[in-house]
Amino acid sequence: MEPVSPPKNNNNNNKSNSNNKPIFIKSLPHENKPIIRPNKIIGNKFIPSEDSIFFSESNGKGKLKVRIISAQNLMIEDVCTNSSDPYIKLKSCNESFQATKVIDRDLNPIWDETVLIDIENVNDEILIFDVFDHDLVGSDDFLGFVGIDLSLLPYGIEIETIENLSYAKHGNIKIALTAIDFGLTNLPSSYKKDYSNWRNNLKSLQKNDLTQKMKEGPYNGKITHQDFKICNGYLKRKETKGDVALKFVSYPVLLPLIAFSDIK
Repeated sequence: MEPVSPPKNNNNNNKSNSNNKPIFIKSLPHENKPIIRPNKIIGNKFIPSEDSIFFSESNGKGKLKVRIISAQNLMIEDVCTNSSDPYIKLKSCNESFQATKVIDRDLNPIWDETVLIDIENVNDEILIFDVFDHDLVGSDDFLGFVGIDLSLLPYGIEIETIENLSYAKHGNIKIALTAIDFGLTNLPSSYKKDYSNWRNNLKSLQKNDLTQKMKEGPYNGKITHQDFKICNGYLKRKETKGDVALKFVSYPVLLPLIAFSDIK
């Protein structure tokens, strides 16, 4: 089935369609294939083809398949083991949950875990991947985060990316997303490659990077989980009590307590 350009109208780019089915128009074998205008990257923003159409249900909700594959070069947060025990939380506007198991002592973990999540507002929502180091004592240490604009996902097609972690000196995660019942249609054949290259090369943001001199970020007008806010188009993580790992006792002090607890 070949997608073709819809009739011209006066709507803005990424026209929205909330009918019962996504729009695809068949072209006969003898007909010339339509020319679909290319995607663009302007500053930090990825702009889908002007001919693309965003499909979603009339209530704006949708289902998303998330495959969390792996991470590389994560930060060391456990000084005793010279490593970290990483796991990932997913945060949408309406929920937050641990999406992967904890992998002990591994800065390059492979999870290869898949979850299905319900999204309340597929056209406006930023999905958050929060990466943590699991700690036995005190709060878990923060290893970085990634935000994904769900309105840029193609309809029904898995798209795999390597995402640089923000608020981290180094590290990235490898993920694959499939918008099951929403997303962009009528796209150029290069869309997956163009989108993946943009995400792979998107510069990570550090805590002190937000200044008035920075160009506008890619997320203006979007909404996200309550732990985050959007400043000049960039995601900024709010400071919470859970961000500070409160170590009330050190490991040398803790060891005798652990040994004592084993005595029956």
